Amino acid sequence: MGYMVFDIGGSAVKYGFAAEEGKLSEKGSFPSSQNDFSVLLGRMGEIYDEYSQRHGIEGIAVSAPGFVDCESGIIGGTSALPCIHGFPIRDAIKERMAGLPTAIENDGNCGALGEYWKGAGKGMKSMAALVCGSGIGGGYVNQGKILRTAHHSASEFGFMPLASERGRTLPWSDFSVVNTAKRYNLDHGTAFTAKELFDLAEKEKGNSEAADCVSRFYHYLAVGCMAVSFALDPEVIVISGAVSVRSNFEERLRCALDEIIGEREMLRQMKSEIRVSKLGNDANLYGALYHLLGCMERKKA
Repeated sequence: MGYMVFDIGGSAVKYGFAAEEGKLSEKGSFPSSQNDFSVLLGRMGEIYDEYSQRHGIEGIAVSAPGFVDCESGIIGGTSALPCIHGFPIRDAIKERMAGLPTAIENDGNCGALGEYWKGAGKGMKSMAALVCGSGIGGGYVNQGKILRTAHHSASEFGFMPLASERGRTLPWSDFSVVNTAKRYNLDHGTAFTAKELFDLAEKEKGNSEAADCVSRFYHYLAVGCMAVSFALDPEVIVISGAVSVRSNFEERLRCALDEIIGEREMLRQMKSEIRVSKLGNDANLYGALYHLLGCMERKKA
């Protein structure tokens, strides 16, 4: 017996089967359908049908982008998947999957819960998670619980304004890994992926515009980490995303933090420890399962 877990992302839906103790197996993925929920649900249903023939399924855990209202099962806000917003998506998934207990939670929150339960935040009382990819995602866990607020948008760190340039106020996600590469490509007529740009910057060190562009990414990542630390005061900030596994990632981020802090005693009061994710791309799956198990336990009580 176990649980089906889905992580709905902008480009792909990851999935897997998990035993109650949280060991993921038989993982896979398929392309997302951005504008047609019936296609998305149909593919999720096919995966469920396949797994249910081999396993006893007790519940469905879902991670999704947007301002997720866990109580109503409706996703507000915006994301790369317009088709999942503004209707009772949890109920639609539940109905397709034999009426099994179904829980849905924001993807950043799931990433935080996963790291808290099984990853780099294990054993901590409080932690924040940052996901560096196409945008900046995040979540905050305190004593095993997600911070709940009036509009379901707490820890949407990517929306936080971090800079003002050319008369425009820019949110943190404008300085994400993917948007860093997009900005460079727009300015130089190139078509580098984020990895290619970061590799180029390393080869040419501090003597190129590519290096300057990447340094700008680390600067705003450091600024954002400091904002999260002072706003929420977590014991640890766990960072994930492909950039976090680069060999010099932690060194570059630490240098950026030191440069900002300088001799300013006030900024030296930042106490949160920064760690790299241990679960990587599986953090959302683990966190979605943790959330489902909690919901099912509370219903039993």
